[in-house]
Amino acid sequence: LKLREAKGLPISNKHNRLLARCIIDLMFLHGLRIGEVLSLTLEDFYTDSDGQACISIRNRFSNPIYRNAKGCMSVQRISDYHSRDYQKKDIGYQVVYLEKQVVQDIMEYISLMHDFLKGKAKRAYKSKSLADTVSQYIKSDKVQREMKMTDVSQVSIDGKNHYLFLNSRYAALTDSRWNQLLRQIFQYEHIGIDYGSRNFGLNHRFRHGYAVMLIHNLKMDAHV
Repeated sequence: LKLREAKGLPISNKHNRLLARCIIDLMFLHGLRIGEVLSLTLEDFYTDSDGQACISIRNRFSNPIYRNAKGCMSVQRISDYHSRDYQKKDIGYQVVYLEKQVVQDIMEYISLMHDFLKGKAKRAYKSKSLADTVSQYIKSDKVQREMKMTDVSQVSIDGKNHYLFLNSRYAALTDSRWNQLLRQIFQYEHIGIDYGSRNFGLNHRFRHGYAVMLIHNLKMDAHV
């Protein structure tokens, strides 16, 4: 639990502290896999008409295949975006509703890393963090709303879709950079890390913690 606060950690800037808190909370409080987290884009952070914020998990052609979300349709070609299966909930995409504090942190992160960029930062952002904009292939406004897709032309500085989590140079965050940061956090808090043979991935510990929380706090069946 103390890792979630991301306070007093060996992280030198606000970007990395906020980044760590957002990613850890998405895994620990909402059960996302790290590949699903790092594949999130601006298009996937959505607010319903009633003000409830959520994220949509879906696979994209622009995503590395090793980040594919389990339980979501795999995208082999751009034309897959037009298919009925891709546009159907729990087949093409999944929806996760977010806790209020997580929403606030993500909004703060977007403001910090995706808005008001200038010079080199803006140029790097435009070229190194791009993701497929799925909504441009789905012309029905109703289907876009059902799929919980944000209109990136209204929120992006260049009208294009970008990966949500970025490194300090405004490129899409890589698995290796995140894992390096996470190891530093675990070591700082004196939490054991597997060396050599890995019994449990550090990221998976948060998903495991989410499962334990469901079983003990919400009394859910361990086999569900």
